[in-house]
Amino acid sequence: MTKLWNKISIHPLTYALLLISLLSGLFKYVLIAFIIVLIHELGHIIAMKTFNREIDKITLLPFGGLINMSSLISSDILEDLIIAVSGICMQLVFGLIVHLLFLCNVIDCSLYANIFFYNSIIISFNLLPLNPLDGAKVIKLLNELMMPYKKTFFISFIISIFTFIFVLTTQYNLICDNLLVFIFIAISIIAEFKNRNYYCLRFYLERLNHDFHFKKNKYIKKKEDMYKNCNHIIDGISEKEYLKRH
Repeated sequence: MTKLWNKISIHPLTYALLLISLLSGLFKYVLIAFIIVLIHELGHIIAMKTFNREIDKITLLPFGGLINMSSLISSDILEDLIIAVSGICMQLVFGLIVHLLFLCNVIDCSLYANIFFYNSIIISFNLLPLNPLDGAKVIKLLNELMMPYKKTFFISFIISIFTFIFVLTTQYNLICDNLLVFIFIAISIIAEFKNRNYYCLRFYLERLNHDFHFKKNKYIKKKEDMYKNCNHIIDGISEKEYLKRH
């Protein structure tokens, strides 16, 4: 536990929000939201540990967290999906516990209403298909089941951009109230797309240097058509031999 605790850092954006809330008298509400964020990340951590994923770093943000793992890109997609939704699942469990405590008169109506409100907001926000939110991760993983790995970056980028424009044009007040958060999201969307070639290179090197035994086999013409969850015959030869030559 101490080793894991040392890997946790708080993003400067979170410090800024806590300071603003303290000065504006809203610290109580921001503290509730921050505790819910911790519970959300605990869900991801439990799922990662269940699948023996090594955690490198945990960065806490106002709306969630970023967890860097030392795992292979070609890891099991079902496991990745479970990890992606585990944070929201943990919040749902937390919400049920709080509701039971309210019914048993352990917590008062005001605290219950605040916890319910912020828990619902953070769940809804994380479901948005905006990188780096959980909603975007789930959509990308589902795309990886159906299309080449490299194409999933373009599809995810398009979905994130259209979602961002939709939120920008329909939820102007929400963006104004959370301007720093949405600036961070905009930067993350662009950075993810710009780094797609780096991730693809990692993917090709990983497939060259590790042995994977997938149930599916695909015959393709070029490495850009490689799937995350398939073995490949590329231009008539095995993917390892093809990648060695290129």
